[in-house]
Amino acid sequence: MARGGLELKRYLSYLEPMGVELHKRYKHAKFSQHVLELILLGIVLIFLGMLILMLSLWRAGEGRAEAGGVVIVGPVPIVFGTSQRVATTVMVLAIVLTVVVLLLFLFGLALLR
Repeated sequence: MARGGLELKRYLSYLEPMGVELHKRYKHAKFSQHVLELILLGIVLIFLGMLILMLSLWRAGEGRAEAGGVVIVGPVPIVFGTSQRVATTVMVLAIVLTVVVLLLFLFGLALLR
Protein backbone atom coordinates (compact mmCIF):
# COMPACT_ATOMS: atom_id res chain seq x y z
CA MET A 1 0.00 0.00 0.00
CA ALA A 2 1.36 3.40 -0.94
CA ARG A 3 2.11 5.87 1.80
CA GLY A 4 -0.49 8.62 2.06
CA GLY A 5 -3.12 6.75 0.05
CA LEU A 6 -5.19 3.65 -0.30
CA GLU A 7 -4.67 1.40 -3.30
CA LEU A 8 -7.74 1.19 -5.45
CA LYS A 9 -6.21 -1.57 -7.54
CA ARG A 10 -6.85 -4.17 -4.83
CA TYR A 11 -10.54 -3.32 -4.69
CA LEU A 12 -10.90 -3.19 -8.46
CA SER A 13 -9.26 -6.61 -8.75
CA TYR A 14 -12.39 -8.11 -7.17
CA LEU A 15 -14.38 -6.96 -10.22
CA GLU A 16 -12.18 -8.62 -12.84
CA PRO A 17 -13.18 -12.25 -12.05
CA MET A 18 -16.81 -11.19 -12.53
CA GLY A 19 -16.06 -10.13 -16.09
CA VAL A 20 -15.95 -6.40 -15.48
CA GLU A 21 -13.38 -4.86 -17.81
CA LEU A 22 -11.71 -1.71 -16.53
CA HIS A 23 -9.98 0.94 -18.54
CA LYS A 24 -6.20 0.59 -18.24
CA ARG A 25 -6.00 4.10 -16.74
CA TYR A 26 -8.02 3.00 -13.68
CA LYS A 27 -6.11 -0.21 -12.98
CA HIS A 28 -3.32 1.75 -11.31
CA ALA A 29 -5.47 4.45 -9.71
CA LYS A 30 -5.07 5.27 -6.03
CA PHE A 31 -7.22 7.13 -3.59
CA SER A 32 -5.13 9.98 -2.27
CA GLN A 33 -5.30 11.09 1.32
CA HIS A 34 -7.17 14.22 0.20
CA VAL A 35 -9.99 12.18 -1.32
CA LEU A 36 -10.40 10.18 1.86
CA GLU A 37 -10.40 13.40 3.90
CA LEU A 38 -13.13 14.85 1.67
CA ILE A 39 -15.25 11.72 2.10
CA LEU A 40 -14.83 11.94 5.86
CA LEU A 41 -15.71 15.65 5.77
CA GLY A 42 -18.89 14.85 3.85
CA ILE A 43 -19.94 12.25 6.41
CA VAL A 44 -19.25 14.65 9.29
CA LEU A 45 -21.27 17.41 7.58
CA ILE A 46 -24.21 15.04 7.09
CA PHE A 47 -24.24 14.12 10.77
CA LEU A 48 -23.83 17.77 11.76
CA GLY A 49 -26.83 18.67 9.59
CA MET A 50 -28.93 15.94 11.19
CA LEU A 51 -27.92 17.20 14.65
CA ILE A 52 -28.93 20.76 13.76
CA LEU A 53 -32.28 19.50 12.45
CA MET A 54 -32.93 17.53 15.64
CA LEU A 55 -32.05 20.53 17.80
CA SER A 56 -34.25 22.83 15.77
CA LEU A 57 -37.19 20.43 16.11
CA TRP A 58 -36.61 20.21 19.85
CA ARG A 59 -36.63 24.00 20.23
CA ALA A 60 -39.46 24.57 17.76
CA GLY A 61 -42.63 26.05 19.05
CA GLU A 62 -45.75 26.66 17.11
CA GLY A 63 -45.00 28.12 13.75
CA ARG A 64 -45.69 27.92 10.08
CA ALA A 65 -43.78 25.51 7.90
CA GLU A 66 -43.27 25.70 4.16
CA ALA A 67 -41.59 23.22 1.89
CA GLY A 68 -40.47 22.98 -1.69
CA GLY A 69 -38.28 21.00 -3.99
CA VAL A 70 -37.08 20.47 -7.50
CA VAL A 71 -36.68 17.30 -9.52
CA ILE A 72 -34.52 17.51 -12.61
CA VAL A 73 -35.41 14.92 -15.23
CA GLY A 74 -32.92 15.34 -18.03
CA PRO A 75 -33.06 18.99 -19.04
CA VAL A 76 -36.57 19.52 -17.59
CA PRO A 77 -36.85 20.85 -14.03
CA ILE A 78 -40.04 20.07 -12.10
CA VAL A 79 -40.44 22.65 -9.33
CA PHE A 80 -42.95 22.29 -6.50
CA GLY A 81 -43.65 24.14 -3.27
CA THR A 82 -46.31 25.01 -0.75
CA SER A 83 -46.28 28.65 -1.87
CA GLN A 84 -45.12 30.73 -4.81
CA ARG A 85 -42.32 32.24 -2.71
CA VAL A 86 -40.90 28.83 -1.77
CA ALA A 87 -41.16 27.53 -5.34
CA THR A 88 -39.30 30.60 -6.65
CA THR A 89 -36.60 30.25 -4.00
CA VAL A 90 -36.11 26.56 -4.78
CA MET A 91 -35.94 27.32 -8.51
CA VAL A 92 -33.25 29.96 -8.00
CA LEU A 93 -31.24 27.57 -5.78
CA ALA A 94 -31.55 24.84 -8.41
CA ILE A 95 -30.24 27.18 -11.11
CA VAL A 96 -27.31 28.28 -8.92
CA LEU A 97 -26.41 24.69 -8.03
CA THR A 98 -26.66 23.62 -11.68
CA VAL A 99 -24.27 26.39 -12.71
CA VAL A 100 -21.84 25.47 -9.91
CA VAL A 101 -21.87 21.79 -10.88
CA LEU A 102 -21.38 22.68 -14.56
CA LEU A 103 -18.41 24.93 -13.72
CA LEU A 104 -16.85 22.24 -11.52
CA PHE A 105 -17.33 19.69 -14.30
CA LEU A 106 -15.71 21.95 -16.89
CA PHE A 107 -12.89 22.79 -14.47
CA GLY A 108 -12.31 19.06 -13.91
CA LEU A 109 -12.19 18.45 -17.66
CA ALA A 110 -9.65 21.24 -18.06
CA LEU A 111 -7.45 19.65 -15.40
CA LEU A 112 -7.49 16.29 -17.18
CA ARG A 113 -6.08 17.74 -20.39
